[in-house]
Amino acid sequence: MLSFLTCAHIKDSEKEQTFIKNFSCELENLLGEKIDLFIPENYIEEIKYLSENEVDIYFTDPFTAYQKFKEGFIPFKKKDETEEFFVLAGISDFDKDKVLTISTPYLKGYFILSMLLEELDLLKEHIIYTNSHEEAIEKVKENEADFALLYGSAVSKLINKDNQFKIIKKIKSPLNHYLMVKKELYIQYKARLKNLKYFQEVKPEEFLNELHVSLNPENISNVRQFYDIAKLVYENKYIGIMIYRDKILHINKLVEDITGFSLKELKELEIYQIIDDTENVKEKIKENIQRRVNGEFFSCVYPVVKLNTKNKSIRYVRAIDRTILYKNKYCGLFIFQDISKEIRYQKLYKVLRNINKVITTALTEEELYEAICDSLIKKLDIKSAFITDIDRKNNQLKIKYGCKESTEYLKDITSINERLSQKAYKEGKIIIVPYIEKSNTESIKSCAAIPLFKKGKIVSILNIYSNFPYFFDEETKNLLEEIQYDISFALGRIDAIRDSIILKQSIENSTEWLLMTDYTGKILYVNDFVLKLTGYKKEEILGETPRIFKSGYQSKQFYRELWDTILSGKEFNGIIVNRKKNGELFYLDMKIVPVELPGGIKRFVSIGRDITKEKLLSEENEMLRYYDILTGLYNYNGFVAQVEEYISNNPNKPAILFLLDIADFSYINKTYGMIFGDKILKKVADLLKGYIGEKCIIGKIGGDEFAIFCTEIKDKNDIFELTESIKNLFQTKNIKAGDISIKIQFHGGASVYPDDGKNFYTLHESASVALKEAKEEKKNQIKIFNLELGRKAKRYIKFEEIIEEAIERNLFVFHYQPYFDIKSNKIGGFEALVRIRYKNKLYYPVDFISILENSPHLEKFEKWAVKEAVSKIKKWRKPVHINLSDRSFRRSNFIKIIEKYTKELEQPLILEIIERIYIKDIKKSRETIEKLRKCQNINIAIDDFGTGHSTLAYLKDFDVDMLKIDMSFIKEITVNRKTKALVEGIVHLARSLGLKTVAEGVEITEQLHILEDIGVDYVQGFLLSKPLPEEEIDKKFFDKIG
Repeated sequence: MLSFLTCAHIKDSEKEQTFIKNFSCELENLLGEKIDLFIPENYIEEIKYLSENEVDIYFTDPFTAYQKFKEGFIPFKKKDETEEFFVLAGISDFDKDKVLTISTPYLKGYFILSMLLEELDLLKEHIIYTNSHEEAIEKVKENEADFALLYGSAVSKLINKDNQFKIIKKIKSPLNHYLMVKKELYIQYKARLKNLKYFQEVKPEEFLNELHVSLNPENISNVRQFYDIAKLVYENKYIGIMIYRDKILHINKLVEDITGFSLKELKELEIYQIIDDTENVKEKIKENIQRRVNGEFFSCVYPVVKLNTKNKSIRYVRAIDRTILYKNKYCGLFIFQDISKEIRYQKLYKVLRNINKVITTALTEEELYEAICDSLIKKLDIKSAFITDIDRKNNQLKIKYGCKESTEYLKDITSINERLSQKAYKEGKIIIVPYIEKSNTESIKSCAAIPLFKKGKIVSILNIYSNFPYFFDEETKNLLEEIQYDISFALGRIDAIRDSIILKQSIENSTEWLLMTDYTGKILYVNDFVLKLTGYKKEEILGETPRIFKSGYQSKQFYRELWDTILSGKEFNGIIVNRKKNGELFYLDMKIVPVELPGGIKRFVSIGRDITKEKLLSEENEMLRYYDILTGLYNYNGFVAQVEEYISNNPNKPAILFLLDIADFSYINKTYGMIFGDKILKKVADLLKGYIGEKCIIGKIGGDEFAIFCTEIKDKNDIFELTESIKNLFQTKNIKAGDISIKIQFHGGASVYPDDGKNFYTLHESASVALKEAKEEKKNQIKIFNLELGRKAKRYIKFEEIIEEAIERNLFVFHYQPYFDIKSNKIGGFEALVRIRYKNKLYYPVDFISILENSPHLEKFEKWAVKEAVSKIKKWRKPVHINLSDRSFRRSNFIKIIEKYTKELEQPLILEIIERIYIKDIKKSRETIEKLRKCQNINIAIDDFGTGHSTLAYLKDFDVDMLKIDMSFIKEITVNRKTKALVEGIVHLARSLGLKTVAEGVEITEQLHILEDIGVDYVQGFLLSKPLPEEEIDKKFFDKIG
């Protein structure tokens, strides 16, 4: 049987298919042998068939025909000599100023065709290679390409399917397809082949002449333009170029310079043999080689790749890897830039930054050395760091400090360490060994010894060891000198601080506060230091009580505890904030000693140390105890103290507590920046102070939460008037910060003293319940606490108890809702939805989940949920999803739980995170996802996708696997054209980012059909299956899963 392979474009032309099939029949009759005709579906299939099979007869393009000619095949061409042509097709007209994207099948002649097409600019255009003509047209339909370049014979059927398409231009091809016949077959049937009806033999010289293409001067100029650019890149001394297939085929000079290998040596290696696989680049390149063998055109970008060199060192490069045709084979072009120095400098600069931080906080040498060694090992990714001490008396060196990681290598490098340290000590300068050829441990390849100075003398040596050759060299010496300077400076600073503390204490002991009162608190004696510190004259103080110095900074409770202590005969110790005559605050570290004189006379002696200067040095921390630094309002502690003092002085006098929370403040920060957000908070504070400041106590008691305690009211009914006033204050005024003006939206809760609480904490709890209720409704509402909200609070307590019992008695259960592959209808996985089975009743998440997420039992529930989901993955061999709460997502302990239970799974555990959790703290979210990514068998899905703020803007920032499109979109997809378009956009974006999509809430067949047309990967909803207990899942789906 003879094998007959055709070009893939035949599949797209009914006329060509008919012709080839008729010709195949003619061949069978003519040669008297069975013909096995293979018309490939696409170009990938054509290439694969050609690589896996021996072909006797091949109808192919002129480029492949030429290769076969060189292999000995005999060329034939059509007798009718119909000229072949190509077409440029699209929906819109040309825009000369636009960079065009052209989709085309794998046409080896595309380069020549595009040169012959005046409308295209080879330098600007972007090419998308496709597997078939139909796929090329689809790229245009989906706006991924502007135009498609296609074979003329294949185009009519495809374009006629869609009236939008039009042929922009026809291009006469200078080259035609040939029928190539294997030489052995030709010799055997030479006489019969002369009788072919449709083809005639082409003489070799005629065949070669027909392959020549004439180019006009402009075409040649375009080629020269590309040649000059390519030559410039190839000879650039900063750019490395490797061409490879299974072996390395070609390199430029920079590759030899960087790796130390010659081309001859590299030709014996696969490319991945010179790549360190820290970032899994090696496996990716292995996969790419196979894809290219199959004829795929694609590019890969590698931000950082580690190259192994001949001398066993590591070079860091930034690379792009692209498919090219090299010697008529699909190969990889690996272009890179050496960034080794940049990476090394980045690491050293990180160490410098850390050392500078340590300098400002370390108070002892031990603390300094520990922080430096730890920073060197973690930031430089090195093996070992020691501090070697100098024993001048015996002229010996000994290890003074080495963190745990370093001590493991100590015995292997003792001799190297001693020689290096001695040399650094004797010469008084940094000693570098770039490459250690032989040592007791293979992991040590480069080292440095840095002498550290104090008062001009060497006091110790910092020894650093790396497992990378040439990690330390003359280029890094300047940075090592900076490290040496900074550490030596820190050593001197520590001595200076120690001397300063001794001196300061001596001064303080000679200037201390001394004051004596009688049993009632009347002042009987003060020393000169008291007068000097307070600014009062002695006669102004004697006979008064210490209240003369009272600042109002500390609460009545504080003074009550003070008097209770000394009246009981005990000493009181504490910090007291007093006020001078001129109104300035001063701070005393005070001890009050009760003294009993003969005759039962009692005195109280106050001995104090003025710590005002120390307090001023840490003024920000002190202010944070009672005031919000940003707005100048009371913070939570200060607000509580003021409200408690008012309640203590005005028992049962009506007052109103308002809690105001700015809505979507994280969105404001994200959109306009945190500096703008801070300005808004200041403006809100100023607005409140200006409007109601004199009547009320105002505080900023949370990130974006304000509290107002209104005391000047006639009765509790004033709450309604005040509520409307506050609402109007925000609704009628825009807040302006700089050139930007926005309208602030809020949620509010209010409670009345003493009806809703006898102290601050119960009053605050009542207002918080009302605020929580307001957040569940529309914005710009202030809810007033009432009995109904009280009942909700009781319900909250009830479910807290149910949750506690569910934890203790294992009452949590999962119901599992499957989702299905929309094409195959096979189960893709299950979403685990939690329930509580309590006293013969089933409670759903809406009843308890928000309470659970804020309870102390969350961690125990997380462990149960992960273990339960993992057991079902092992049982059903399908992915199982669990939903993550905000707290779980932010808790480091949850990652430890994941790491513990998800090893050795056949299918992944998928963590669903609603998108609003992402935008709450972008930086923290990215860090958490990076940590989760390091866990085995974990995928991440975004739940309720499309319901948050600027969703698409954030999507690129997160490494996730799946989007679950919110059911609110699916519900409207059959009736709202815009919603359908939005879902299509989400699906296309997800596919381009390599993400799977799941449509939630599919309830009717029409929705299912639309989603199938759009291209959603998976569907989930009551139309397919409601959530079911484990035993029903086993019964209903086990056979399918199995």
